[in-house]
Amino acid sequence: MLSADRDTVRRPAPGGGTECVGIATGDTRFAAYLPGGADEEGRRLRELEDLVRAENADVLRHHRGTYVTVVYAGPLSSSTTDSSLVKGAEELAGVYLAQRVVNENYTVKLRVLLANGGVDMGQQRVTADAIAAYADRDPTVVGVVGFGRDLQSSLDVTRRLQAAGLPIVSGTNSATYLPKEFSNWFSLAAPDEHQAQALGLVARQLRAREKDPYALVLARDTKDSQDRYTSEQALYGGRMLRREHFRMLPERTYRVANGKPELRLHAQEICRGRTVPSVIYFAGRVEDIGPLMTQLGTEPGCASREISILTGDDLSKARFSGTGGRDGVAPRITLYHAALAELKEAASSTAFYEDAATYLPWLKGKHVTYDAPGFASGQTALAHDATRALYWAASLGDVRQSRAATWVNLRGVKLDGMATGTIDFTDAPLYGERHGHSIVLKRVRRTPQGVSESEVLCSRPAGSTKPLSVKECSIG
Repeated sequence: MLSADRDTVRRPAPGGGTECVGIATGDTRFAAYLPGGADEEGRRLRELEDLVRAENADVLRHHRGTYVTVVYAGPLSSSTTDSSLVKGAEELAGVYLAQRVVNENYTVKLRVLLANGGVDMGQQRVTADAIAAYADRDPTVVGVVGFGRDLQSSLDVTRRLQAAGLPIVSGTNSATYLPKEFSNWFSLAAPDEHQAQALGLVARQLRAREKDPYALVLARDTKDSQDRYTSEQALYGGRMLRREHFRMLPERTYRVANGKPELRLHAQEICRGRTVPSVIYFAGRVEDIGPLMTQLGTEPGCASREISILTGDDLSKARFSGTGGRDGVAPRITLYHAALAELKEAASSTAFYEDAATYLPWLKGKHVTYDAPGFASGQTALAHDATRALYWAASLGDVRQSRAATWVNLRGVKLDGMATGTIDFTDAPLYGERHGHSIVLKRVRRTPQGVSESEVLCSRPAGSTKPLSVKECSIG
């Protein structure tokens, strides 16, 4: 059913009801379609939509002919079974912050349009079609920021926008294959293959602790799912464990039904078998880790032994109890996960936090740091940096660039002082993988007080191509 805004459409939402997806070009406000909409993320989305609209109105009123338009495409819906709106609100804060910084300091102004890919970006095909159709009518649209979730449809989405002449700069999509297949795809996220290689430094140390230890891959079943991230993680995680000479048990896949992972039977069979793995590579999503910890922490064969779980960057969205969140690890389980944003080392060289305290109303006058709750996941920083990179390409020489020129100019982007380090696309080959992504390896353990505390093992800010080492990433 088409909405009053011809660039959006109503679609059935997971868990019931409908969601409004597409690109908001008229009076559409995605926050107006949230169920209830009274929680913190709903209020924040509503506030951010108002802020972006006000900034756009100023651009159109005072700077006609001297602006470019960037589309942010993210998860701006919520459902009873999903928390993707948290990611959308955090990303949108970064996009808006970049817009304000640009418009206060540069001649070419930035207009931002919002596009909703639905819960977990499940409607991103529809959204890509809407963006492409709108871009045909508006030559100021120079590219897209976002599309941060790797799904089966990511190939079609990237292909559709490529056909429309639109480059994409993603902050968080870690697909290894997209830059190899599409010249319009750029991402700040360390690819899944790179993440698994980095986690291999931890696995190597765990391997040395035991004689011929067992390992297995536990992965989400993607047969009836749109998800592709987890199958990519399973592929590269399994390769890494074999490369590190673990004795591999058969891979296990678990289903997700009504938003809940079905892990009980797997936990029983893993823990009650004759060969209990010392290491599990978990190719799942952040919302699945709590149930997994509960199951492993109560199964006799696992609860009484040390087990290490390795996993990818989706776990960076977790909020562990050591920082006031509700996520945790079981008593004798150690979690090692990759994260996409090295914020601590980059903090001393960026104006990002000062800008946030200046331009984000809820932070006005506050002392803002890299480990504050709204920034710790890295979503805001990555979205900000992606937007700044796309804007740089679209305003080269302080002159408004065409869509085609923006695409070409992206391979000349080298921006120091960003929230995650130096954003450098100058070594990004056509149809190949680049290096120099920000990456972090973190360890999460239960303290004697029962709190799950996260610590950084090792990291690289964006722009550094020096490989991590076992020595740097020592687990002690």
